[in-house]
Amino acid sequence: MKKYGYIVVGAGTAGSVMAARLSEDPSVSVLLLEAGSSDRPGDEKSVVDLWGSRFDWAFTSVPQENLDDVTVPIPLGRTLGGSSSINGSYHIRGHRSSYDAWGKSGAQGWDFQALLASFRRSEQTTGMDTRWRGTDGPMVIEPPTPLSRDAFYGAVLTAAEEVGHKSLADGNGAESEGVAPTEINLVQGKRQSAADAYLRPVQQRPNLTVTTDATVHRLLMEDRRCVGVEYVVDGQSVQAGADREVVLCAGAVGSPHILQLSGIGPAAHLREAGIEVVHDLPGVGGNLQDHTYAHVGFATSAPVPAASPYPPYILTRSSATAEPDLQLVAVPLLLPVRDAAAKREPWGSDSWTFSGANGYCIAFSYMRPESRGSVRLAGRDPATAPLIDLGLYTESRDLDRMVAGLRAALAIGRADSLASLRQGEEAFGHPLETVSDMQDYVKLATGSYFHLAGTCAMGTGSRAVVDSDLKVHGIQGIRVVDASVMPSLPAANTNATVLAIAERATELDRVMSDSSPDSG
Repeated sequence: MKKYGYIVVGAGTAGSVMAARLSEDPSVSVLLLEAGSSDRPGDEKSVVDLWGSRFDWAFTSVPQENLDDVTVPIPLGRTLGGSSSINGSYHIRGHRSSYDAWGKSGAQGWDFQALLASFRRSEQTTGMDTRWRGTDGPMVIEPPTPLSRDAFYGAVLTAAEEVGHKSLADGNGAESEGVAPTEINLVQGKRQSAADAYLRPVQQRPNLTVTTDATVHRLLMEDRRCVGVEYVVDGQSVQAGADREVVLCAGAVGSPHILQLSGIGPAAHLREAGIEVVHDLPGVGGNLQDHTYAHVGFATSAPVPAASPYPPYILTRSSATAEPDLQLVAVPLLLPVRDAAAKREPWGSDSWTFSGANGYCIAFSYMRPESRGSVRLAGRDPATAPLIDLGLYTESRDLDRMVAGLRAALAIGRADSLASLRQGEEAFGHPLETVSDMQDYVKLATGSYFHLAGTCAMGTGSRAVVDSDLKVHGIQGIRVVDASVMPSLPAANTNATVLAIAERATELDRVMSDSSPDSG
């Protein structure tokens, strides 16, 4: 069995950061394992073309009890860069209160002020306030092009201001509540994934081995210490050892799935699946969260040209007493909603599709959901996809907040600034007059925002999986570094946050490698 200093499982956003940063030390060998291929998705491919392709795990949820028993497609990246190679490329931090909530929940050292240096370390910006923004990180953030107020996105920006949202020059700066042009991970018009930014520039380091098309089946355990991994490549089972640590970066679905296959998780569930229990850790695979996504459409007489890759996005509050918890963004397409008889989301069909009619949508999402789901084994075969229950609307308050999001979206879509474009409101025959009407409509328009998190939550207590150093409770030799460690979702798309988590994790490791008693 070949041994390495570190084995990083998963070459998505977090894994790309971890492999690049850990291999900066030439005395440390790093093995990076990725289930997907080394191919780079073509820049000509649209997001929806990549969903369901060979670059996507193409998971599907179990039927959602509170959403008419529909199943929800869940695209997650299966390639170098992971979901950063197939997502919308938004680079958004969200509101600081999201991260301060982590510290209050028991994740010491993970509030916004503690994470700010990691956010800055990940990014390279120009012309921004350097107290808040990085200038020499791997992720190049080109300034959004100014929005013409005569074009669609500019008109949406004006509409948002018209109904009371504050205009921000930098939504990732000192203030985040308001409306700002979205920062996109594009460099000279081409997508920049985490693999493009971190991994590919250093992939030839002699101490870094990148193995693709390699599916990890289980962790190798000696008593309660992880000493390596078993994976399959070209149909052959291979074992590799880790002298220092195994770092799980397989995401909010993959990381708990691998832990459970390895006997680490809720004991009763593991036994039901035929897995020998190594360590009873009830929180593994629980606490699953996702941002709920919906939209409301407005018909136009002609197609709506975006005229810019940088749509404005709005961060606002569902009520006067809430922290910022609603995100709205303009879409220059008329997206349909599910027919009441359909059993699959999103957008009214069994495939990723658009209505073909002329129009635009204002999409809205509740960013601080209270509903919780789970990731569970469907059996002991590692090739069997796990059971993913998004738990949508298991807490009724989430639906109430989505109705608030619908009202906010309607206010923008109906604003005078968009009157010259708007031919009519398009709710596909559904009235939007009463609260009950709006709840019914929201359920038909709801899908996943693909921001899964929380299944290996950081903190203390019986439901926590990792501590503030991201080490798995009760197990030595393994850490989890990805969206699964978030105790709760930030009020933002999650990729920028995962970059910051991974950057902070590598700093924690260096401190611990120096045997410091204060590591987090």
